[in-house]
Amino acid sequence: MKTETRDKIRTFNRYYTKVLGVLNRQYLGSRFSLPETRIIQAIHHNPGCSANDIVKMLNMDKSYLSRVLKKFDRQHYIIRAVYADDHRREQLNLTETGTDAFHEIDATANRSVDEMCAGLDENQLSEMVDCMDRIRAILNREKDSVPEIEICNFTPEYTEDVIKLVLHFQNDGTRPHVTVDDQPDLLTIEDSYINSGGNFWIAREKGSGRLVGSIGLMPYTDGVALLKKFFVYEPYQGRPCHTGQRLYSQLLDFARQHNFKSILLDTPRNTTRAHKFYEKAGFRLIKETDLPLKYSHPYPDSDFFLLQL
Repeated sequence: MKTETRDKIRTFNRYYTKVLGVLNRQYLGSRFSLPETRIIQAIHHNPGCSANDIVKMLNMDKSYLSRVLKKFDRQHYIIRAVYADDHRREQLNLTETGTDAFHEIDATANRSVDEMCAGLDENQLSEMVDCMDRIRAILNREKDSVPEIEICNFTPEYTEDVIKLVLHFQNDGTRPHVTVDDQPDLLTIEDSYINSGGNFWIAREKGSGRLVGSIGLMPYTDGVALLKKFFVYEPYQGRPCHTGQRLYSQLLDFARQHNFKSILLDTPRNTTRAHKFYEKAGFRLIKETDLPLKYSHPYPDSDFFLLQL
């Protein structure tokens, strides 16, 4: 590497370290250090993960992680449980206190990004994000570390995992709290989706069997179906896994093979990223009054999309 190139990389590293505020004892003025925030975020985004999973995800020293987890134990941020198939491993999940801490960190980080990017227009923001994606793609050369994801039909033993996945996204603090009682189809996936002529797919890690995503097609009337429960845990979204796109492609192929003519879906109004995905996939935003049918949905303040096949 040329000396000039190395110096420019180091200069950028020093600049961005300052921008992120990682040299402060507490990250972004919160009560947590940067490593502590990363650990809380990792557990929130990967419920049921093990300490070894976090070591791999964050490239973190195992002994340091152990000390932080003990601290979180004392502060009642986490709860531990042994894996059913391996009593030597512990599952980690956030308690209600830990989840509150995550939302505090998340809100603080969002404000920090908003302040950092204040004054940039949409073109500048898009260019910046594209550059970030390119940097990550260039530096991410460890292809063997990419998890292998398989898409398969839902089976009842994944019911609790699907519920945990769905509620993880629905109750992220940005919209009214919902429960399983608000969406009873979660408890009757086989009858509500599969036995009625639709289907429900899950994405899982090959080998471990860990569920990482889901999507369902629920028939409603002849030729019309609802797209529901489309969620993918954050680390498996986009490149390199493309889990969401693969789940959606599976649903679309099934819908066409079974002669569905249109697909409807609803999303909360503040889910901008989901809206962009559906619009790119050919869905058209419509008013609730223009829906070809009426159906129940968990959020009264929703946007509705229609895809004609």
